[in-house]
Amino acid sequence: MGLPGKANAWLLGSAPQAGIGNTVFVVGHLSPVGYFDEGRWALSIGGILLAFLALPFITRTSIGEYSNGSHKPSLARRSLFWVFLIAKITILPATVYYASVDFGCSLLQPSSQFSAYIQSGSAFALCILGLSWAFRDQQRRCPVCLRRMAHPVEVGQPMRTFLAWNGTELICERGHTLLHIPAIPISWFGTQRWVCLDASWQFLFARRKGASSLS
Repeated sequence: MGLPGKANAWLLGSAPQAGIGNTVFVVGHLSPVGYFDEGRWALSIGGILLAFLALPFITRTSIGEYSNGSHKPSLARRSLFWVFLIAKITILPATVYYASVDFGCSLLQPSSQFSAYIQSGSAFALCILGLSWAFRDQQRRCPVCLRRMAHPVEVGQPMRTFLAWNGTELICERGHTLLHIPAIPISWFGTQRWVCLDASWQFLFARRKGASSLS
């Protein structure tokens, strides 16, 4: 009674069937949780959980280790390093959840069966990509200042891989650490290593720090 726009009727139910040949106005009203009252929220959650379980089989999740004989950063610095990684991983599921919902609703009607496939599939794919980026980004950050390692240099010869270290070396622009990334993981050098630099290296970076402070 008294509906605006001269609406003809209320159509109640999840899939109403209108057998009227004339053009009519339809007023729809979703529940407080929209179409997720049918359990559609579980599709995104399931895709996210599946991505976390499949991550070790898809990408390398090792962050690295410290070289033997090299002093380690303080406990506070190392804790901050891992807190930064956990913060990225914590934000990711919420972002993936709402993005997958948008994909499922935007490309097809929410009532479509293929919409559910798109929602769950996009949640899995986006979460895998996000987790891979988070670990790759963390692997290239200095454990002291959290800045990206820079200036990659090829070190060693491929023919001497099993006799000497061979791979890529990066350095922190603040002079805190070196990062050794092996070209081929072997038994004695299977993952990347940080080498913390002592105070004797700081004279190489003193001029750069002064220049950056004036710019």
